[in-house]
Amino acid sequence: MTCRIFLAENRLAIETPFLLKDACKSIPGARWDKGLKAWTYPATPGAARAIHQAFPSTVATWTEDAAALLLEAERIAAAAAHKTAESLPDIPLSKTKAWGHQRVCFWYVVELLGGLPNAND
Repeated sequence: MTCRIFLAENRLAIETPFLLKDACKSIPGARWDKGLKAWTYPATPGAARAIHQAFPSTVATWTEDAAALLLEAERIAAAAAHKTAESLPDIPLSKTKAWGHQRVCFWYVVELLGGLPNAND
């Protein structure tokens, strides 16, 4: 029993067997689309992550454009891990010692943007 997850009309959609309808309904933002004959959700990284948690990769196949939202969700989750980190390195090139909340914010944004910019740019 497999599901297909794809983007349709700026919404994430799941084609799934009827037996899995309750799992589809339990994901926030679920709407049934009669035309597509599929459950649809907002095309956001959060919705993609919720779908992935409900339907692991062993059950679902993702189209390339839908999988891009899932990758974005994973990137955001990795950046958010800095918000609860116990100790973070100091901010580079800072003249003073940064407070904890400043380090959290700095390293969160660095992770979200994919790294520090090159000083030579």
